[in-house]
Amino acid sequence: MLVGATVVFAASSNQSTFDLLHGHLLSRFQDTQIVQRLRQFHTIYRAYRHDKGSLAVFCGLTFSEQFIAIPLMWLVARGLGIEVGFLSVAGVVPLAFLISQFPISINGLGVFDGAFMLLMSFIGVPGVEASAIVILGRILETASWLPWWGAQVFSNTTR
Repeated sequence: MLVGATVVFAASSNQSTFDLLHGHLLSRFQDTQIVQRLRQFHTIYRAYRHDKGSLAVFCGLTFSEQFIAIPLMWLVARGLGIEVGFLSVAGVVPLAFLISQFPISINGLGVFDGAFMLLMSFIGVPGVEASAIVILGRILETASWLPWWGAQVFSNTTR
């Protein structure tokens, strides 16, 4: 699957693939709005291959976003008085994130939570304690979004 995703990624930024897709395969549908939007998106997407700085920053921020959750979940557990090792949480959180990426819910809600609780049970954390960690983590996540939500809402009303 990883090899297939790598091949698709490499082909998606290739000029020959772009010409084949938009010049031949979708040529009879080129007047439709969805194909025009697809072509526009594909053109912008391909332009990023020349902007390596933006790609590096995006990649770094993506990894940071994933790895910042490890100490946060560990600190939530510690704050609740749940004794769990940092390395155990470091093993559970990325696996739970990976499982939550299956397209079966919105933003992995419920999937991450269930996977986290299941994986924590394998390292000896009872389900009640694991669910407390997840629920408090969701509350803190929502609380951290509130200032940005407020800024967005109030900035749009002043225009």
